[in-house]
Amino acid sequence: MTLEHVALVWQQGVGFGFKAGVGVGLVGGLAIAWLWRWWTQRRPH
Repeated sequence: MTLEHVALVWQQGVGFGFKAGVGVGLVGGLAIAWLWRWWTQRRPH
């Protein structure tokens, strides 16, 4: 296992982790926004 190989694997892992984090953040944000809208509409004013 050369240093170049380790760097390549690390870079791919970081890229995958970043994409996964962004995806989870987007889905979580949308879910929270939807739940917040549903809760505020359902609650009597």
